[in-house]
Amino acid sequence: MKRREFLKKSFKMGLGAGTYLVFGDQIKAFTTEKAAKNVPFDLVAIKGGEPDSMFNRAIESLGGDEKIC
Repeated sequence: MKRREFLKKSFKMGLGAGTYLVFGDQIKAFTTEKAAKNVPFDLVAIKGGEPDSMFNRAIESLGGDEKIC
């Protein structure tokens, strides 16, 4: 990659990242239909805590045992 090409790509990426940081909450390019319609998620991520309690929180956020099994 040549220096000029690197500078062009870096400028474009910086401009895009800056735009997202300034107007990120107004841009709807990263939302999905599921999130907009309050449809339950089919994937969750739980951080922090004991493995047993994290597992139980994840199952409950997916709709409980009845929905999964």
